[in-house]
Amino acid sequence: MNVKPHRDYDRIAAVISRILVDRLTVSWSGVVFRSATPKYADQKDLIKGFGSKLYGGRWNAPGTFPTVYASTTPELAMAETLAYYRFYGISVAKAMPRTFKAIMVKLSTVLDLRAGALRQRLRVSEDRMMNEPWRGTQGRGREALTQALGRAAQQSACEGLLVRSAQGDQGHAVVVFPDNLQTGSVLKVKEDTEHRPIR
Repeated sequence: MNVKPHRDYDRIAAVISRILVDRLTVSWSGVVFRSATPKYADQKDLIKGFGSKLYGGRWNAPGTFPTVYASTTPELAMAETLAYYRFYGISVAKAMPRTFKAIMVKLSTVLDLRAGALRQRLRVSEDRMMNEPWRGTQGRGREALTQALGRAAQQSACEGLLVRSAQGDQGHAVVVFPDNLQTGSVLKVKEDTEHRPIR
């Protein structure tokens, strides 16, 4: 890991381990959406999570593990993309073109951080998770709280997280740890040939 671990990591990891023992994870399946530059919009790049492993994201620190970030609606996928570019002062015009892909997901061991009871056990509020300036914390060489939560979940063999997006209520975010996929789990980009033409 390229940053200093969060001071509460051990406590968080212990609580998440207990959550798994108590079978309080959920299964989740559905279609999610990702926005990518055309260069990285192929099957391999979209579902490997190598970019997030290298640079980090809200739920994983740089140099830790691959993480695939997706949204349950294309509108939210675009909002997440534009928020990224705006944070770094890059114009929307320069962010284009974008390619949207639909990804089929089926997971059996997911930590649903939208659930208040789960957050209470973790002693972390939704407001704190959504408003944490994780980029600034990461930039100072420290693991952010959300990154510690993600790392504890990934290390506990969770396949992913369900979380509220910081970009509004147009859906929610699905965070997948591809290295943890279990037998029968699915993380697959829908092929163009699978779409029927509109008549």
